Amino acid sequence: MIFLDPKTDIVFKKLFSNAQHTDILINFLNNTLDRPQGQQIVSVVINDPYNHPELVSGKSSIVDVRCTDQSGQQYIIEMQVVNQRDFAQRCQYYVALALSRQLQKAEEFITLMPVIFIGILNYNIFKSDKYLSHHGIVNLKTGERTLNAQEYHFVELKKFDKQLEQLSNDFDKWVYFFKHAESLQTIPV
Repeated sequence: MIFLDPKTDIVFKKLFSNAQHTDILINFLNNTLDRPQGQQIVSVVINDPYNHPELVSGKSSIVDVRCTDQSGQQYIIEMQVVNQRDFAQRCQYYVALALSRQLQKAEEFITLMPVIFIGILNYNIFKSDKYLSHHGIVNLKTGERTLNAQEYHFVELKKFDKQLEQLSNDFDKWVYFFKHAESLQTIPV
């Protein structure tokens, strides 16, 4: 039996951008974001992944997966296999772009919905030894988080060293799948 590598662009997009199987995307999002009951994502709409520039001279880009949940929160999911020194800046650009495109003329800023970025990286980006990290904008003195329009979550596959028998939750199973799918011989329990 041969398993395709979910880290490759086409397989990743086929897995998570399939409008007929949004349950897979919802499961991944809820497990990665560790959403408690009552705050879980129950439905998503897959959105256009293209970031078309508003000006001819503007930068265009494409994200791997973009979706919106039932409450209007937007999600951007990127699989990054090759270490790019500007990836952190690129993540912030994608989120800022998604935020800036939410409002039309005369709309109130209070109506902005959060944009949540998830990066799955096949390399290390942070010094911490944790394979999952959550980032937001906080008060540097108090640690209080009141600026809630942006969230960043990173899964660093190189830091994940659990073996199959050590997987304790669905998120660990997702990370194991991303890291080991191409070398599996059978479907794990």
